[in-house]
Amino acid sequence: MSQVRQSCVRTTCNHAHLTIRCLPQPQLARSAMVLGITLIEILVTVAIIAVMVGISYPTLTRGLDGIRLRTSVSQAGTFFNRARMEATRHQRPVYFMVDPEKKQLLAIATEGGWQDELKFESGITVVFPMERVQLILYPGQSSPEFRLRLENRAGTRAGLKVNVLTGAAEKWHDN
Repeated sequence: MSQVRQSCVRTTCNHAHLTIRCLPQPQLARSAMVLGITLIEILVTVAIIAVMVGISYPTLTRGLDGIRLRTSVSQAGTFFNRARMEATRHQRPVYFMVDPEKKQLLAIATEGGWQDELKFESGITVVFPMERVQLILYPGQSSPEFRLRLENRAGTRAGLKVNVLTGAAEKWHDN
């Protein structure tokens, strides 16, 4: 049995006479009358988003690990150049140390007064050198041969080597 709803329409005419007519209309389904979304629609949307995030998460984390690795190598090169500049600018030797255990680089002026350190982010490990290394950077002299190799959680490696002739820190990446 279908339910019929009546909607009333008022009409007026020129004679100040009011007529009310009621026209039968079939009752519309409630979902068409009420605007909005159902709980099922929300759950399906959330499930689709969750699947998309789950699929893309490993790719995003690998990308972030790669960015962290490249940033760490770049920071190490900048740090080494800063230590060389300190030795040259103040005409005093600077100790440059690599501590793989603490995942840091340390530079200390021999006469005191200047010290700096660089700690690598979590997920970045020092692969080479495997033991603590100390170098002395003398003002006006060529840089000692130095190599640093870092690795991220995904196993990607990148490094830094110092050109003995120019003293410039050159970066390299495993691709």
